[in-house]
Amino acid sequence: MNVRTIKFFFGEALISLRQNLVMTIIAILTISVTLVMLALFVLLFMNTNTALGNVSRNLAVVAYLDKEISKSAIDQVQDQLTSISGIKSSDFVSKEEAWSRLKSKFKYQEDIVSLVAGNPLPNSFVIHIDRVENIESVIRELKLVKGIDLVRYGQDVVAKIRKFVHLFNIIAFSVVGFLLLATFLITINTINLTILSKKNEVQIMKLVGATNSFIKWSFIVEGFIIGSLGALIAMGIATSLFHVINTRIQVAFPFIGVFTQGTSLVSLNLAMLSLGLFIGVAGSFLSIKNLLKSMIKK
Repeated sequence: MNVRTIKFFFGEALISLRQNLVMTIIAILTISVTLVMLALFVLLFMNTNTALGNVSRNLAVVAYLDKEISKSAIDQVQDQLTSISGIKSSDFVSKEEAWSRLKSKFKYQEDIVSLVAGNPLPNSFVIHIDRVENIESVIRELKLVKGIDLVRYGQDVVAKIRKFVHLFNIIAFSVVGFLLLATFLITINTINLTILSKKNEVQIMKLVGATNSFIKWSFIVEGFIIGSLGALIAMGIATSLFHVINTRIQVAFPFIGVFTQGTSLVSLNLAMLSLGLFIGVAGSFLSIKNLLKSMIKK
């Protein structure tokens, strides 16, 4: 395909898009809205999973040992902990150290501590989990370890976080899927109207010897233009929104980590551009496949 042919296709495509200006604008804006929503959900998804990762890194399970456990049995428990998959690290806390921490925590309420006779706290291991998804299997393994009397962790917190992430993912994928479907249908309808408006022109092109591929390419270029314009608009909106929201969050909550890596934002923009082009070209291809059957001979 030479440069003159490419110019011809783009020229014909631009003429067709101007002739169906309203539907063209609707298709471009629909693609833009879809991609902006997709970008926002991706950013939210990444931040949510980052927060979940932070929770995972700080998540600790406390395994309380039998009160009368011996030193050798404690060493055996520690050896078994190293063999359990999902445990990142474990720290032994003696009952004396635990009692000292408790008294330090309640140093301004010494009357409360004085009511307790002796040291009622057992030896324990503070266990850090590598991923929150592994916590249930780790808990099951810990309960089978001889010498461990009780296992405690923030079960309610973990359950709420996992439930929230699961619900968020379902909603995000459902909304994006619906928008993608709507975008495909509107793009297909736009190209359909273009093809129908050029029915006579297509038939004349066939009479003068134009091939099926030659005719189809002009419509594919229309989809390419619609998809690229929609993606470029979406990239500008998404980038601007991100910087505004990110700046305000950093000013109001400087301790909150936000998805700020420039290279990742560039990757997201490239993904939006690729998806926009795919929607436009795929929509055009499907329209041509369905409508040109009755207009050009196979």
